[in-house]
Amino acid sequence: ITDSGTGDFTVNFSTAFSGTNYIGLATAHDSASETLVLDARATGSVDCNCFNASGSASDPSNAYICLWGDQ
Repeated sequence: ITDSGTGDFTVNFSTAFSGTNYIGLATAHDSASETLVLDARATGSVDCNCFNASGSASDPSNAYICLWGDQ
């Protein structure tokens, strides 16, 4: 995982997907309401962005990501 700034991180895969058509589910858990968005899919990584209830970038205490696709 690469931290690219507040609310922005990249998850790198040890085994790349065969294409960028994979799907994902992401959620963040914290004491406040947060939204986690999967963005900028590549075969070897996915960029994630987290926002708090007011729409500002925020770092979640916990982030959960599940991806499905061909590898």
